[in-house]
Amino acid sequence: MEDMDSIHSSLGMEQIHKILHKFTLESMDQKNN
Repeated sequence: MEDMDSIHSSLGMEQIHKILHKFTLESMDQKNN
């Protein structure tokens, strides 16, 4: 069970990083325009 939890949390962190990265890129684009 612990292995599944660690895998799930790592996937969650990756998704959060992707969302944050996309959000920062979009906000930077809006500032440039």
